[in-house]
Amino acid sequence: MILEEKISFYDEEDASIFIDHLKKNGCKAQKQIISEGETEESLTGKVNDIVSWLEEPETSGYFLINKDWKDAKKRMKNIEININKIIEKHNTGDVLFKKEDIEESKEFFFETFREKYESILKQISENSEEPTAAEDIAITADSEGNFPSRTDEAEGSNEEQREAESTEDEISPDSEQADDPLEDIDIPMFAYYNMLIEQEFVEESEEGYIAVKEIDGGDVQVNLPMDNVNLPEDFHYREIIRQTHYELTKKYLIKIDPSVHLYCDQEELIDAICELDFDEDDALQLFHNISIKKPVIYRLLEIISDNNGISAGELTKTVNEITIVSRKENSGYDFTLDESTVLMIISELRKTGILSGNDKKIKLADKNKRRQR
Repeated sequence: MILEEKISFYDEEDASIFIDHLKKNGCKAQKQIISEGETEESLTGKVNDIVSWLEEPETSGYFLINKDWKDAKKRMKNIEININKIIEKHNTGDVLFKKEDIEESKEFFFETFREKYESILKQISENSEEPTAAEDIAITADSEGNFPSRTDEAEGSNEEQREAESTEDEISPDSEQADDPLEDIDIPMFAYYNMLIEQEFVEESEEGYIAVKEIDGGDVQVNLPMDNVNLPEDFHYREIIRQTHYELTKKYLIKIDPSVHLYCDQEELIDAICELDFDEDDALQLFHNISIKKPVIYRLLEIISDNNGISAGELTKTVNEITIVSRKENSGYDFTLDESTVLMIISELRKTGILSGNDKKIKLADKNKRRQR
């Protein structure tokens, strides 16, 4: 289905919570269990050994992307620096940190992540030039069940269209930031606390976590992923181990009914998803799709509202030949859709109860028969 969307969660309860959120907003959804096989090659060893290897003259040549090599050095050195900050001026038997420190660090990290993630999704939404009336059109039909036409927009000249396209070209590179929402967020302190706990440098007590032996940040064991790295087959360096990790991940795939484009508020979806354990790539793709498909759907509905009984061919021609320009915002947008795509969209909108009629005479469904929000 061309309007159907999807998102995956790593926790079954979270998947059910999200389905409940969709249902409350009049959108159907189905849950399906899927699995993904993954392998990851990494180097495991002490921080100081890995840093030493990264600084060898030939090591940078193994990395396909030079920036990855520089980032790896910076990340490994930061681990040693931050571990040493934790143990600074402490001796064996001293309390290094408390449970409260771990929780505070987690709260700060997740709030930072949330703000960054919402900023990226907002960028995606803004870059899509979504029509301003799209959020309200599904519930603002007049007493006759007709959708309103725009009052502040008209057909633009070729010059205005070129200006709009130029503006879009200037904005579009920013969307690349969505590839990795965590790229410029520092490793949180609770990650360093967990390293000391898991590697038994500390023990828990009523007062907090106590150092049970001498600690040096360079002695902490770490994993350095070898993505985009061509290691020689005979690789050997100090006590570093070359390790391949195999994993079969279970996820809960939610297939979302096309009505998500009509009845679900994007900001509310962001809020609901960010509270759950979700697949980041799926979430970004979901909101990217909504940002693009939603204005397409509402433009089609407006044309049908103004031309009740229009054919699929005429609908396709009309939506493609008009450039919409907002003189208030000095921006514009247009559409490119082929007739087969329009037919698929129309078919799916019929199933949601928004449209009726056949492909030669497409109409808005009777308002009393439309799915109630």
